[in-house]
Amino acid sequence: MSRRALIIAVITGLLASVLLWFYLTSIEEKYRESSKSYPVLVAKGYIIQGAIIKDRMVQIAKVPRQYIQPGSLKSIDELIDEKGQYLYTNLLPILENEQITLSKLSNIRQQMGLSVVIPEGKIAVPVPATPMTTLGGYIRPGNIVNILCTFDYEERGKYRTSTVTLFQNVLVLSVGEKMIGSPSKITDTKASQEQENSEASVITIALTPQEASILTFALEKGKITFTLKPAGDDSVENIKPTKIEDIIPGAEQRASGSSVKEQLQLQYLQQFINKK
Repeated sequence: MSRRALIIAVITGLLASVLLWFYLTSIEEKYRESSKSYPVLVAKGYIIQGAIIKDRMVQIAKVPRQYIQPGSLKSIDELIDEKGQYLYTNLLPILENEQITLSKLSNIRQQMGLSVVIPEGKIAVPVPATPMTTLGGYIRPGNIVNILCTFDYEERGKYRTSTVTLFQNVLVLSVGEKMIGSPSKITDTKASQEQENSEASVITIALTPQEASILTFALEKGKITFTLKPAGDDSVENIKPTKIEDIIPGAEQRASGSSVKEQLQLQYLQQFINKK
């Protein structure tokens, strides 16, 4: 064999060896990568259809890459929004240790509506929307209000009117079709939102079952007024009922109906005149 042929053979052999090394290395890397385990969310136990997926129902498991299902959730943080509310309900049952995938989940607000934003221990109570409950359209879902009721009653044969503060720090769940957390339309302006709120037919608030019973009675027997509290104010005050005597000292309420109201109007007018 000539020297030249020998050199070519050696070079070809070295090139083949290098190519073989690269090939084997790539295969090794491929299998090494596929054998790596990554965190995914799996069900701790069987989850019935239509459940709200909560953190206590799932756990983190390490799964090899080739076995990770498309759309699998990787952390518990993906179940919760920035306000700490759960995001998903499952459209189909989920088996124990099954991966939690978006293909089996649906946005909780689209499926369950208002029920998912009701605080624990409370129920949603509808109140007719009036200028006195919508604050002329300025009230928003998520606002905190106090609820007052003005009603007439008879005491020892005398006709009386009183305003009482029924509840304080009441959460507004929805105004019309807009509920807490629902995004505003991009085209919504402040004026259009106020108009939409003022045209709402119902405001929904969160109360305990006992409070709901009291409010229902008050709606039947009196006039309801909402007062809006400043953001972040959760104070509770000792507010006494207000009667006509608190406004017009010494005022008497007798008989019933229009004669009483006319008498009060005259008394108020007389006191106003005397002050001038």
